[in-house]
Amino acid sequence: MTSYELVFSGFLAKITDYKLISLETKDVNTMMTGWLHAAAAQPKVKKLFSTLTFDDTKQEFNFVLKNSNEDALYDIDFVIELFSKGMVVAWLEPTVNSIINTMQAYSGKEQKFYSQANHLEQLRALLKDSKKDLKIFISEYGYINNPYLSDGGA
Repeated sequence: MTSYELVFSGFLAKITDYKLISLETKDVNTMMTGWLHAAAAQPKVKKLFSTLTFDDTKQEFNFVLKNSNEDALYDIDFVIELFSKGMVVAWLEPTVNSIINTMQAYSGKEQKFYSQANHLEQLRALLKDSKKDLKIFISEYGYINNPYLSDGGA
């Protein structure tokens, strides 16, 4: 069994979100558990595992990769990084799709607003880059662990 805390730590190292700090620990854990499940539910992620079970009560998960590496620590590190990157995507999606970003703001003489369109485009680019990073990470794992493509230990 692997602790959610290992994945959560990897995820938190990849983001800067001061709103999370202000929330209750229980609420943050609930949100991160949701993002973890969202990361694991992606088809490209799911297909990597022959077994993947979550126990939200104990905050642990169990997995068996289809193309498991001989080094179990490598597999654990890979899965932690995989879910951490997937959680970043799940964390970003509501931000990009927020009503705040879709509503037009108006300003007066004393108020200064920055371009909403530019901000939304930057968020979309960040989400796109995060999804691409996850996809490349999965592809590289598949390439390295595919016996037909690797050097076969030679």
